[in-house]
Amino acid sequence: MEGFVNVALPPLPVFSIPDARIGEGLIAHVQSVNSFAAVAAWDRDANAFASYVKGFLAAVPNIEYQIGVVEQHARHAHASRGFFEKTFGSPPMTAEIQAMRQQLRVAVVALTGIVEQLESLIDQTPDNPEEKKALLADLKALKKELSQEKKELSLAMREVRANARRAGANVGGFFSTPRSRRYERMQIRFNKEAALQPHEDEKAAIERRIMSVERLILWVERIN
Repeated sequence: MEGFVNVALPPLPVFSIPDARIGEGLIAHVQSVNSFAAVAAWDRDANAFASYVKGFLAAVPNIEYQIGVVEQHARHAHASRGFFEKTFGSPPMTAEIQAMRQQLRVAVVALTGIVEQLESLIDQTPDNPEEKKALLADLKALKKELSQEKKELSLAMREVRANARRAGANVGGFFSTPRSRRYERMQIRFNKEAALQPHEDEKAAIERRIMSVERLILWVERIN
């Protein structure tokens, strides 16, 4: 049996992941903010947590590099093992390395989303009456623009339906049969549904945005 060369492995990196629950709590709490003093306090806490998270995210590439170094040493140690251990076993610390990488991936996705939400909310929190007035004007202008887009989509969808009705009225001809007419009507219906689907999806998305803007307007109006 071949001998095993004992290769000392460097330790996996030690790091602290920001608690996503803090960011989630800030996001949930913002709707209860109803004064400029409370806005200032919330902005301070949100900025502090976002900065802390950004520091962690900036350090992630170096953490991944350190994990890679450990993995390289582990593979070298595995290569020095005997035939059966090398063939049927895994490099040392494989499970720990995989678990740490998965932990990092999950944290990066969650924390990146939280920072984006916090920064968006920071932009949407007025610090004084002048900012409140300007923000409300912008939000109402955005709602008007979205409502116009929704109206134009509704008109386009109405035109698709009208075209389908006209096509349906012209189904058949001198040499048509019940089967050929049924096939034509089926084609018209499928074409109509295919033409409507992108409009329906876009209209639903616009309606969700309008509802979000309306909620934001109501919230900003309460801040004094």
